[in-house]
Amino acid sequence: MRSTNRSSSPTAARAGLIAVLALAAAALAGCSAPAVTATTYQATPSPTPTPRPTAEGPAIPRTDGRLSAQDMSPTVPPVRITVPAASIDMQVLPQGLGDDGQMAVPSDSRIAGWYEFGSGPMSAAGTTVIVAHIDARVGGVGPFSRIRDLPAGSPIAIQAGNGSVHNYVTTAVQEVAKEGAPMADYFDRAGPPRLILITCGGKFNAATGHYLDNIVVTATPQ
Repeated sequence: MRSTNRSSSPTAARAGLIAVLALAAAALAGCSAPAVTATTYQATPSPTPTPRPTAEGPAIPRTDGRLSAQDMSPTVPPVRITVPAASIDMQVLPQGLGDDGQMAVPSDSRIAGWYEFGSGPMSAAGTTVIVAHIDARVGGVGPFSRIRDLPAGSPIAIQAGNGSVHNYVTTAVQEVAKEGAPMADYFDRAGPPRLILITCGGKFNAATGHYLDNIVVTATPQ
């Protein structure tokens, strides 16, 4: 993911909030962060809004319904990620929504961002999503540029804000075209616990200032 000057991209109250996620140009023109639009729950069910298309990827349908006890529980944020096989040891900062309604991403490629309206490493279900720019004006080529080469079985450790450490093992590394990427699946909050790392990849389109693909690493708890 590239910085604003070159560049692209992958708030609202936590309680009562579910996100609409799409891969679109966020903070950097060179790389897109997962775009999100927040929806507040109403006391009574409301109709599902029409998905909003984005420039970089498909719109994700919004989900309506009442908040469960899990949705209302505070989420303990990740604060650090280490991936020994890729020489990654990075600070992780919570990221909400930018003024454009898309997920914010740290402008420094040496710092990763966690989607704060999603699941966390201590959540009983759902995906913990951590993103970072592949490169940026601040930080240059970032550590996440190396996740594309992670072998299956590579360990990943996430330190949570309460000091606990949560270990994962890499199960898949994919290069996925931004157009048509299954963002609803990546940002799932109801499925089994897992970790997903996202950065940009593939060819760089100098005319648009965007990479064409994303590198997506999936890992499961040990």
